[in-house]
Amino acid sequence: MTAGPSTGGGGGNGRALPWLYGRAKLPMLRARYQLPDLRAAVERFGAHYLPGTPTTALIAAGATSTGPTEHGGPPDYATGYFGVEWEWWQRVANDAETRSILGREGPATYAGFDRDVEAQAFAGMRTYARHLVMVRAQLAARGLSELARGDAAWAYRLAVAGYSAGPGTVVNTIRGALADQTATGATWRELAAAVDHLCPNCAGHVGAVPCCGRWKAADVVIRCDGRWEAGRYLAGEVAIPELRFYEAGAIASLEEQAVARRLTSRVNGV
Repeated sequence: MTAGPSTGGGGGNGRALPWLYGRAKLPMLRARYQLPDLRAAVERFGAHYLPGTPTTALIAAGATSTGPTEHGGPPDYATGYFGVEWEWWQRVANDAETRSILGREGPATYAGFDRDVEAQAFAGMRTYARHLVMVRAQLAARGLSELARGDAAWAYRLAVAGYSAGPGTVVNTIRGALADQTATGATWRELAAAVDHLCPNCAGHVGAVPCCGRWKAADVVIRCDGRWEAGRYLAGEVAIPELRFYEAGAIASLEEQAVARRLTSRVNGV
């Protein structure tokens, strides 16, 4: 196995990124990647729902889940490897899309879902794609048509952030921070810098979105960065060619690291 990317996330200083959970999640994500059934299902449904996104990134999208038998509480009852919203899944477990793409009816009970890795991967990838569609539609409706498109790396960011914070919060954060532009993975660093500028303290807002706290403007950026860095570390160990996906958008320079530290302090309300 080849060593992963620098623990400093770039900049050549070799220091860890203590404000991101990406590296801490590496052993868990490596173990998931090495499950043949899970990896094959993520590859299959990821190619359908988020084409151009490497498997390491898709597996890392579930970094906050404890595993296949996780059953979260209200309001979303996040379930399984990818934190699927349980009430939504029960509504779609036997709909036309599930029967067509999964190829069968999905399990609608916790006991069945816990054991069904293929259905969990399908439900997870469909969930991210569903949030991506909502974010894109809202961006386009607000006149941000270029930001509604973007490359695969930008789409992954929108999908993961939309799932985590909700499409409306993500769209309003982007709308308050960026002008419409061609979007790539590197655009996320522009978003981070803009949010940092607009959030000198917890009295600030990015557009209508407060700066501080969970699922607010700073968290939209940094929580997504945690998954991005987790996937990058994972690719560095198990899928070196996939590292190219992460180059534009990684926290690389010393200034980018400083921005990430400040945004993390805002997530924590400091």
